[in-house]
Amino acid sequence: MIESKGTQYEVAMDYEYQQIPNTNEEWVLVRNCVWIQETQVVKSVLQAGGVEALIPDEYFLGANPHYGIAIGGARVMVRSSDVERARVMLDSMEGSEAAHQGEDK
Repeated sequence: MIESKGTQYEVAMDYEYQQIPNTNEEWVLVRNCVWIQETQVVKSVLQAGGVEALIPDEYFLGANPHYGIAIGGARVMVRSSDVERARVMLDSMEGSEAAHQGEDK
């Protein structure tokens, strides 16, 4: 509720905030991308493989994509217990992309 000059206003906010889950486990950077769209693909691949992934700058870079380079890129993070599995998944994803690009030539 907001009050201005004696009049009260109800404010409805339909925002969903991405929150880092409250755990004692550390979150580790597994990929740094130039564009937010790349991080969303990486996050989708990880989640499809059962790895919980987080893009801490998702909303900021979604609204201001040109800041991606200025802040060092868009980050994809996973739980420390999932780092090795995530890296294997991402390496295999990149390997299959390279193979498909080679087929096109």
